[in-house]
Amino acid sequence: MINLILFAVALFFAQSNLCLAAPPECKEPGAPKGCFEKSAASTPATLTPVPDLPVRSDIGELIANSPFFKLPTGDYSPFEAHTAKPNGTGGTMQEKTSIERVAGSPLCRYSWDLVSSVDNKMKSEALMWAGMIPISMRSSDTSKYSTNTSISQTTRLDKLTGQPFPLKSGNGFSVEWTSEYVSQYVGKKAETTVSVTHLTCQVGATGPASVVQAGLKGLATTLACTSTSSVSGRINATTKYWLDSVGCFVSIPKP
Repeated sequence: MINLILFAVALFFAQSNLCLAAPPECKEPGAPKGCFEKSAASTPATLTPVPDLPVRSDIGELIANSPFFKLPTGDYSPFEAHTAKPNGTGGTMQEKTSIERVAGSPLCRYSWDLVSSVDNKMKSEALMWAGMIPISMRSSDTSKYSTNTSISQTTRLDKLTGQPFPLKSGNGFSVEWTSEYVSQYVGKKAETTVSVTHLTCQVGATGPASVVQAGLKGLATTLACTSTSSVSGRINATTKYWLDSVGCFVSIPKP
């Protein structure tokens, strides 16, 4: 099931150093620009709560207050994509992906459903920063043999480099996050896995979103990313698009 969660994340997936808690060097004179240290003199902002997908308070505070995670604001519309492919057994595999910006938040709500046969269904729901970094996720995998459910939460965000927004062609940024996954098959003991993922992205060209997918409105900015996971050890390359009508990065499923 861990592979399912990582797969779902992959489908979708500043000249500064930020840490959850300010390290000693952040308190020294001449500390690196962008070192995040909570100020006792100010009231930190908080994320808009989404009860069914809880976010750790320290992660939520960091995302809400760090300039690295600031996103453009506006009136956005949800994005949906549907695909149908042969499942290899004479049937059809149906896949549905949707993503929408959480009002008043830099998080996007991501949903992925896959029905590969009558007896095999997968589903993932997640909150992701900008549609890229999974912050809170739950997944299920149901077959005629068993059902597996999983939850995951990001427990650390660090090694932030560059500045994602405003998006400018040629600019790059990177981030590393640690997630804890708890997976359980019906009637069996739950298993916990900790994964560290490093993501590096470079901003590409901006053009009409309809070129990326017919029917899309507004503009789309290309983002080329590579990621590595401590679980698989593999390097994955993905292309994402910032859709200014959606307010999130999305991956366009191949037909």
